[in-house]
Amino acid sequence: SDHLSEISQYMFADCESITDIAIPDSVSTINRSAFSGCSNLRKIVMGSSISYLLSDQWGAASPFNGCGKLSEIYFTGDAPDIEDTVFNKITATAYYPQNAYGWENVIQEQYGGTITWTPWTPEETPGETPETDGNLITINDT
Repeated sequence: SDHLSEISQYMFADCESITDIAIPDSVSTINRSAFSGCSNLRKIVMGSSISYLLSDQWGAASPFNGCGKLSEIYFTGDAPDIEDTVFNKITATAYYPQNAYGWENVIQEQYGGTITWTPWTPEETPGETPETDGNLITINDT
Protein backbone atom coordinates (compact mmCIF):
# COMPACT_ATOMS: atom_id res chain seq x y z
CA SER A 1 0.00 0.00 0.00
CA ASP A 2 1.18 3.51 -0.71
CA HIS A 3 -0.75 5.03 2.20
CA LEU A 4 0.97 6.38 5.28
CA SER A 5 0.31 3.84 8.04
CA GLU A 6 2.42 5.18 10.89
CA ILE A 7 4.07 8.31 12.21
CA SER A 8 7.60 7.06 12.72
CA GLN A 9 9.97 7.78 15.57
CA TYR A 10 11.21 11.42 15.44
CA MET A 11 9.24 12.08 12.21
CA PHE A 12 8.26 15.58 13.36
CA ALA A 13 10.74 16.00 16.22
CA ASP A 14 11.65 19.62 17.01
CA CYS A 15 9.26 21.08 14.41
CA GLU A 16 8.59 24.15 16.52
CA SER A 17 6.42 25.84 13.87
CA ILE A 18 3.67 23.21 14.11
CA THR A 19 0.72 24.41 16.19
CA ASP A 20 -2.04 22.06 15.01
CA ILE A 21 -1.89 18.68 13.32
CA ALA A 22 -4.45 16.38 11.70
CA ILE A 23 -3.48 12.72 11.38
CA PRO A 24 -5.08 10.96 8.36
CA ASP A 25 -7.39 7.98 8.75
CA SER A 26 -4.77 5.70 7.12
CA VAL A 27 -2.42 6.03 10.14
CA SER A 28 -2.72 3.30 12.77
CA THR A 29 0.40 3.94 14.89
CA ILE A 30 2.11 6.95 16.44
CA ASN A 31 5.59 5.91 17.52
CA ARG A 32 7.80 7.00 20.38
CA SER A 33 9.14 10.56 20.14
CA ALA A 34 7.17 11.23 16.92
CA PHE A 35 6.39 14.84 17.87
CA SER A 36 9.10 15.24 20.53
CA GLY A 37 10.13 18.86 20.97
CA CYS A 38 7.19 20.34 19.02
CA SER A 39 7.05 23.04 21.67
CA ASN A 40 4.24 25.04 20.03
CA LEU A 41 1.93 22.10 19.27
CA ARG A 42 -1.46 22.95 20.79
CA LYS A 43 -3.97 20.67 19.10
CA ILE A 44 -3.91 17.23 17.49
CA VAL A 45 -6.75 15.46 15.69
CA MET A 46 -6.24 11.70 15.48
CA GLY A 47 -7.54 9.84 12.43
CA SER A 48 -10.19 7.20 12.94
CA SER A 49 -7.76 4.27 12.49
CA ILE A 50 -5.34 5.11 15.32
CA SER A 51 -4.74 1.80 17.12
CA TYR A 52 -1.43 2.33 18.96
CA LEU A 53 0.18 5.24 20.79
CA LEU A 54 3.67 4.12 21.85
CA SER A 55 5.99 5.37 24.60
CA ASP A 56 8.67 4.05 26.97
CA GLN A 57 8.33 3.14 30.62
CA TRP A 58 9.62 6.53 31.88
CA GLY A 59 7.89 8.88 29.43
CA ALA A 60 11.12 10.30 28.02
CA ALA A 61 10.20 8.84 24.61
CA SER A 62 6.55 9.88 24.75
CA PRO A 63 5.33 10.87 21.27
CA PHE A 64 4.56 14.28 22.79
CA ASN A 65 7.66 14.77 24.98
CA GLY A 66 8.44 18.49 25.13
CA CYS A 67 5.01 19.48 23.80
CA GLY A 68 4.10 21.54 26.85
CA LYS A 69 1.47 23.62 25.04
CA LEU A 70 -0.52 20.59 23.85
CA SER A 71 -3.96 21.19 25.33
CA GLU A 72 -6.48 19.61 22.94
CA ILE A 73 -6.43 16.02 21.68
CA TYR A 74 -9.27 14.74 19.52
CA PHE A 75 -9.87 11.06 18.90
CA THR A 76 -12.28 10.17 16.09
CA GLY A 77 -12.44 6.35 16.21
CA ASP A 78 -12.44 3.38 18.53
CA ALA A 79 -10.16 3.45 21.56
CA PRO A 80 -6.49 2.82 20.73
CA ASP A 81 -3.96 0.92 22.81
CA ILE A 82 -2.24 3.73 24.73
CA GLU A 83 1.02 2.94 26.55
CA ASP A 84 1.28 4.13 30.17
CA THR A 85 3.41 7.27 29.67
CA VAL A 86 2.13 8.53 26.29
CA PHE A 87 0.90 11.82 27.78
CA ASN A 88 3.82 12.26 30.19
CA LYS A 89 3.80 15.80 31.65
CA ILE A 90 0.91 16.87 29.37
CA THR A 91 -2.12 18.71 30.74
CA ALA A 92 -4.86 18.51 28.14
CA THR A 93 -8.46 17.83 27.34
CA ALA A 94 -8.82 14.64 25.32
CA TYR A 95 -12.05 14.32 23.36
CA TYR A 96 -13.24 10.80 22.58
CA PRO A 97 -16.20 9.74 20.40
CA GLN A 98 -18.98 8.86 22.79
CA ASN A 99 -20.42 6.17 20.52
CA ALA A 100 -17.13 4.44 19.63
CA TYR A 101 -15.85 1.11 21.00
CA GLY A 102 -13.53 0.54 23.95
CA TRP A 103 -13.33 3.90 25.68
CA GLU A 104 -14.73 2.78 29.06
CA ASN A 105 -11.34 1.70 30.44
CA VAL A 106 -9.19 4.21 28.56
CA ILE A 107 -10.90 7.22 30.10
CA GLN A 108 -10.07 5.97 33.60
CA GLU A 109 -6.34 6.59 33.04
CA GLN A 110 -4.04 9.63 32.84
CA TYR A 111 -1.13 8.03 30.91
CA GLY A 112 1.51 10.06 32.75
CA GLY A 113 -0.20 13.43 32.38
CA THR A 114 -3.26 15.30 33.57
CA ILE A 115 -5.93 14.38 31.05
CA THR A 116 -9.55 15.50 31.20
CA TRP A 117 -11.54 12.99 29.16
CA THR A 118 -14.56 14.56 27.45
CA PRO A 119 -17.09 12.80 25.20
CA TRP A 120 -17.91 14.39 21.84
CA THR A 121 -19.66 13.50 18.61
CA PRO A 122 -17.38 13.80 15.54
CA GLU A 123 -20.42 13.41 13.28
CA GLU A 124 -21.65 16.84 14.35
CA THR A 125 -19.33 18.36 11.75
CA PRO A 126 -19.34 15.89 8.83
CA GLY A 127 -16.17 15.89 6.79
CA GLU A 128 -14.49 18.46 9.00
CA THR A 129 -12.05 18.27 11.86
CA PRO A 130 -12.35 20.58 14.87
CA GLU A 131 -11.38 24.19 14.26
CA THR A 132 -7.64 24.76 14.16
CA ASP A 133 -5.64 27.95 14.36
CA GLY A 134 -2.17 28.89 13.22
CA ASN A 135 -0.02 26.42 11.33
CA LEU A 136 -2.23 23.44 10.60
CA ILE A 137 -0.23 20.55 9.25
CA THR A 138 -2.43 18.04 7.49
CA ILE A 139 -0.53 14.86 6.75
CA ASN A 140 -1.56 13.44 3.40
CA ASP A 141 -2.02 9.68 3.31
CA THR A 142 -0.59 9.11 -0.17
